[in-house]
Amino acid sequence: MSGGSLFDIGSFISRAKSEEFWPDLRSIVDENSTQSAIVEAVIEKSVNSPDWAQKFYRTPLPNVKDGSLNFASGVPDIAYTLRAGLLNAQTLDAFWRKHREPKDSYKVLDFGCGSGRILRFPAEFGDRIVVRGCEVNEYAVNWIRENFPCAVDRIERPFDLGFVTEPVDLIYAWSIFTHFSEREHLLWLESLAGKLAPGGIMLLTFKPLTMVDRIETDPAYRKLARAEKLSVAELKEKAANGYLFYECYDAERSVQHGVDPVTFGNTFIDVGYIRRYWRRFGDVVEIGTAVEGYQDVVVLKKRKVDGIAGWVGDRIAVLRAALGV
Repeated sequence: MSGGSLFDIGSFISRAKSEEFWPDLRSIVDENSTQSAIVEAVIEKSVNSPDWAQKFYRTPLPNVKDGSLNFASGVPDIAYTLRAGLLNAQTLDAFWRKHREPKDSYKVLDFGCGSGRILRFPAEFGDRIVVRGCEVNEYAVNWIRENFPCAVDRIERPFDLGFVTEPVDLIYAWSIFTHFSEREHLLWLESLAGKLAPGGIMLLTFKPLTMVDRIETDPAYRKLARAEKLSVAELKEKAANGYLFYECYDAERSVQHGVDPVTFGNTFIDVGYIRRYWRRFGDVVEIGTAVEGYQDVVVLKKRKVDGIAGWVGDRIAVLRAALGV
């Protein structure tokens, strides 16, 4: 048994080379062009011709300047939406294919799917997967429900994933655990791990704690990290245990998008912290690069068999950490 992909590039190339779309791409690429060149040509054509893009992608493109759809990314640009969404999907797919269990088909959950920047690619070009999204932003959820072929659920209460009624083979969260407070992230890890099938994978991106130094030396990154009024010395002091979280978002806008500004801000995590505490939720089988210089990704695999004593001990440890005792 094998197969399954978040982004089947063969399907993407096949659509690009179809009679409907290939004539419009011939001025950019030809039959001898590489797959990556053809993908880039599609993105270029999509950016320059929105009407063409709406035909190529079966899922409509969002109005990226609509502040109701986008919250933390702060990049209202369709080129970024398409290019980064595709690259992120490919990155996640590579890590997943490396560590997953062989099956004929897989159930996949996009945790914190937003307006579908990544979700559109597994939804349109996934192979032997059933993918669904979930999100706190009611406006984004309604938009995806109207425009995407896959299911999407709204997270109405913290740590409640009751809409996931069957074990999931893959859960990915891109730029989500980059924002949680320490207590919040532990309780979400527990909720997500509880929905994984034995041998299932979680792919979670995070900002390494070592990047805090960049706040001091790189003005552009300091602005991106919303740390203009913070000192690096104070941040490092707050991160003594390996977990740094600080509030940084406007309270009113946060509430409008369904997040709590007290528990959803900016987060940096030490790799040692992850290896020490995240193993309660599964085996940390790899920590690799998600976006060079910005985010890394944790591959967390659910153990197939957990002894009851170990489960009870881990449960107590999670609660103690979440309560700060």
